[in-house]
Amino acid sequence: MVRLSRAPPRPGVNDRLRAYLVAVIVAGPAVATAVAIADPARVPDDAWFATVVLVCLAVVAVAFPVSLRHQTQVSMVGAAALALVLSVPMGAAGVIAYGGALAGRLARKRGGLGENLFNAGQAAAYVTAAAVCFAALRSAAVPGPEIERVGPLVAVVVAILVLYLVNFTLVSGAVALQVGASPWRVWRKHVGRDGVTEAAIYGIGIVAALLAATYPWALVILVIPVYYFQQSLRRANQLQSDTYDALAHLVGLLELRDPYTAGHSERVGIIARLLAVRLGLTAEEADIIGRAGRVHDIGKVVVDPGILNKAGALNAAERLEVRRHATDGAAVIAKFSAFGREHQFVRSHHERWDGNGYPDGLAGEAIPFGARVVGVADAFDALNSHRAYQAAKEPGAIARIFREGAGKQWDPRVVEALLEVLADHEARQIAPLDPPEPVSAATVA
Repeated sequence: MVRLSRAPPRPGVNDRLRAYLVAVIVAGPAVATAVAIADPARVPDDAWFATVVLVCLAVVAVAFPVSLRHQTQVSMVGAAALALVLSVPMGAAGVIAYGGALAGRLARKRGGLGENLFNAGQAAAYVTAAAVCFAALRSAAVPGPEIERVGPLVAVVVAILVLYLVNFTLVSGAVALQVGASPWRVWRKHVGRDGVTEAAIYGIGIVAALLAATYPWALVILVIPVYYFQQSLRRANQLQSDTYDALAHLVGLLELRDPYTAGHSERVGIIARLLAVRLGLTAEEADIIGRAGRVHDIGKVVVDPGILNKAGALNAAERLEVRRHATDGAAVIAKFSAFGREHQFVRSHHERWDGNGYPDGLAGEAIPFGARVVGVADAFDALNSHRAYQAAKEPGAIARIFREGAGKQWDPRVVEALLEVLADHEARQIAPLDPPEPVSAATVA
């Protein structure tokens, strides 16, 4: 029996990722400086107040982002960046953005120097790119009064798209290199994921640019709606987090009825996320699968405890009732907006690769990938833990069972990832888990 660490290791900084980070750190400010030299126009004297306020807003936005699901964050820096693109000369936009982003990162006092420089270089790159496109389209000589009226609008739309896409592409490149996935796959899977939030942020940026051009002092008032916008995001995220924690706690209470299954779902969540990372999935995908593993048995809350704790073999009616936990659990999870695809993984975590599983008899690639990962994690913890009807198996026996079941009960790729994890942990001579202590009725109460 092996003990898996509570927090799965995250991918580190490899040579390719390090080279990529250095390239962005150097190229971002270099491009901004080159454009500033090519475009010697400076911020007009009457626009300095608005520019300073926008920079201050950017610093505050970078320093105080709002954490969203799956370890992602959103801030109002996009609004400040767009306002800079639309309000200041092309040559100054990237340089100002670089300074504001770096100041915000340093004020936040989190992350190392390399991370802070990367984010500042990233800001310089996407703001400079957007500013160049905006300036080129705005100044383009296009005949015809109709075109002249829509020209500035087209320039603004293109600036927003460039701002978003360059920023997102730079982040996707870093994520792909970190987890060993295809950059195109990461980009395509996550582009536009928080489109409504991003659109609202850029809308605030347009308003800020209009105020900067007409009533610069009103930019200070803009802080109020920006503050409440961030607060609403924070409250929504907290509600999602509280919902997940409550359901996970419910599963934990359910498992306390049996000392042999106490902590099972928590371990399955940890193992499932560990396998997802090993398989090269993004941090977001790994988090989703880990969350599904954490609540995969929530449907057992409606199963008779006498059946769950029965030491002998189950009869046909009892097996049918136990099997309902997959569909019942998925139905519970699907009712909560805090969960996305997790309910699919909960429903299908007992499907088999050969099609002989339940509840839908899915086979092979038809089984949701997250469910295949959770299924392997679930089976591993069952074999690796002491149960009322059997002792925990040794690592060699567990590996043999999974090799024999690969391509029959489980996805061969997921089994291979598990065997790699087992080999790593065996090499570190990780201590086995101890048998559970008896749990009294008083403890459960």
